[in-house]
Amino acid sequence: AVIGNTANPVSEGTWQYSTNAGSNWFDIGTVADDNTALAISSATLIRFVPVGDYNGTPTALTVRGLDNTYVAGFSDTAGSETRVNVDTTTNGGTAAIAAASASLNTSITAVNDDPVLTLPAGTTAYTEGAYQRITPSATLTDIDSANFAGGQLTVTISSGGEATDDLYIFTTANILASGVNLSYDFGSGMVLIGSISGGNGVGDPLILNFNASATAAAIEDVIENVFFRAVTDDPSTASRTIDFQITDGDTGTSTVQSRTMDITAVNDAPITSITGDSPTFTENAGLVGLFSGASVDLVEAGDLVSQIVITVDGLANGSDEKLIVDGHVIELTDLN
Repeated sequence: AVIGNTANPVSEGTWQYSTNAGSNWFDIGTVADDNTALAISSATLIRFVPVGDYNGTPTALTVRGLDNTYVAGFSDTAGSETRVNVDTTTNGGTAAIAAASASLNTSITAVNDDPVLTLPAGTTAYTEGAYQRITPSATLTDIDSANFAGGQLTVTISSGGEATDDLYIFTTANILASGVNLSYDFGSGMVLIGSISGGNGVGDPLILNFNASATAAAIEDVIENVFFRAVTDDPSTASRTIDFQITDGDTGTSTVQSRTMDITAVNDAPITSITGDSPTFTENAGLVGLFSGASVDLVEAGDLVSQIVITVDGLANGSDEKLIVDGHVIELTDLN
């Protein structure tokens, strides 16, 4: 008979019993060493169901034995619960109820729980040439530990990326990314919380390795200041999928959280370079070249030259003064 059950159902968990080989379980509930004691047979199964993340030794059940002279019946859980109570006030001697009570206990072995990282759903707009924060917010929890010693944050461009795509930590009033060192100000000056590597193009994920000073709150702030930049004047407009995943240093790994960057390219002005010869022209002599070299960079792949404007100042007789470009004669009159 169960005469005591004081395990805290909120902070520890619940003792339960089953009389049909575990097909149905019911809470042992409130009992005492009186007429509310719960009569259960020797074939009854008993288990403890801990609350989430509980580990250790819960408060034990207290029981009294019933010998084979007990005939009042036992509780049953087949389909539905039929509780049978026995009055344990009278015990020992010739009674069917043992004089001495005993404890039934168990222990719950701790298991490392995975950290939980959550980023908001949605996309982030990126315009060529900008430095863009990837996620506006982040939430990180780890029920097992107050810090992420030995943990690692990996930020990966998993699709749509190019070799010129960069990922980096933006330095703020609280965050200092200096070379390979990552520091955080908890209120009394910068404290080293980890190291930085990678982030230079697709295939080179940004990796942050944390020490014991790295708290969940600090890492949340760091994640919110991971930035993206396409270091090119001709980026692909394919959307980038950027994945975030963190380990806690105790074998726990979060699920992957992803953000999408929508890319808008900007039409860049062409870049021209011309080397003049400063020639001397002699009347009635032959043609002279004006330039010894020229180059045009259209920046965006696929662009074509639509117009070249050459302006000539100081004309004396425009109709007799001519430019020859690629075999075409141009008289230097107005609007030509």
